[in-house]
Amino acid sequence: MNTLSRQNQLESLVNISNQMLLLAQQSQWDDLPELETQRQDFMYQVFENKNMDGIKNIVDIEQSISEILSINQQIECLAQQNKKEIKQQFSGLKKQHHVHSAYLQNK
Repeated sequence: MNTLSRQNQLESLVNISNQMLLLAQQSQWDDLPELETQRQDFMYQVFENKNMDGIKNIVDIEQSISEILSINQQIECLAQQNKKEIKQQFSGLKKQHHVHSAYLQNK
């Protein structure tokens, strides 16, 4: 595997991560697992060839991994925010259900 093809593969990994971030920003959480699976499979392909093509390649790999980790942190923050929102919505629905049940009992 030459440096150019490895660089292209690294860029593809970053692109998949960016697609995942975009989905998270759009609250399309159901689509994330499929992309995560694709990214994992692709990552295994990229790194299964242990032959490094010199220092530049290592720097490229380090930069790509750093960028992917940064994107993952953003996705995790969005997931935490979404989790809080869903919890609040669920709590509100629960209260509505209790009010509705009380109303039906007093009818």
